[in-house]
Amino acid sequence: MKATRGPVIITMALMTSLVFGTQGISWSQEPQPGPVLNVIATVSPSMTIELSDNLINFTADLGPAVYDADKAIDVRVATNYGSWTLNCSASPLVGPQGEIPPTRIFTSNNNTLTSVVDEGAGPTYENMGVQNLVATGAQQGLTVVNTLRFRLKTEWTDRPGRYEGTISFTYLAEP
Repeated sequence: MKATRGPVIITMALMTSLVFGTQGISWSQEPQPGPVLNVIATVSPSMTIELSDNLINFTADLGPAVYDADKAIDVRVATNYGSWTLNCSASPLVGPQGEIPPTRIFTSNNNTLTSVVDEGAGPTYENMGVQNLVATGAQQGLTVVNTLRFRLKTEWTDRPGRYEGTISFTYLAEP
């Protein structure tokens, strides 16, 4: 029996080696190279935009005038893109008695130039009826990219009531 046992064990070891892709039997005490596992990692592009709050209020209580929002909004961007641009624009503020157009909602931020033509809300405020630049860059990771300040210009034609709308953020990015 001892004569048959050796070849059977060696034969099983060789078969295991062929089936599982391991090296043949080695009688060395040193580590021997084994199979290689190839690794592929695919990293998808990602961008997250965070706002310090999701609501601003205007209290227009003294007749037609320009009113500041109750707070400024910090914008943070987390991304792995190589370069990106972040913009914002407003919808009309709609109420039971009509609407206030986005051209009378204004924003100013750290990137706004003082050479912007004053449309009635101050020399650094731009109307939100069009896309307004919030930030552009190549920062990666979580970065506070800007602080936005808002103003609303009311007129005699704005009827009393509660008006609601949105400010939307859009981005264009390149890996």
